[in-house]
Amino acid sequence: MKELRLALQAVGRKLAVYLNRRKRVKQEGERREIFLRYLGEVAGAVAAIKDTGDRGKKDLFTRLVEVAKKKTAVADTVMDDRGKKIEEELGENVLIVSAETEHGEETGESTS
Repeated sequence: MKELRLALQAVGRKLAVYLNRRKRVKQEGERREIFLRYLGEVAGAVAAIKDTGDRGKKDLFTRLVEVAKKKTAVADTVMDDRGKKIEEELGENVLIVSAETEHGEETGESTS
């Protein structure tokens, strides 16, 4: 009986983790939508206060969108059926060097 109870508790914990991850991703997506809804107004108001014109408004809007995406990055999380985060095979800052480039063959340089 004790083993069955412990097994059910473990399954319950895993289910809670799965549901909480999905909930957090959904909440962050909603949060991002709210941010994006008002960023245009904020950028326009700041541009008017600073008297920077349309170019300043566009620049500020772009920067605010970048900040909103960073702050709500959890919303971009892709999960598998088990609720585990699917990692991308290659990251954003990965540089792939082929054998030809590494030895200077592609650019015509010699390595000696």
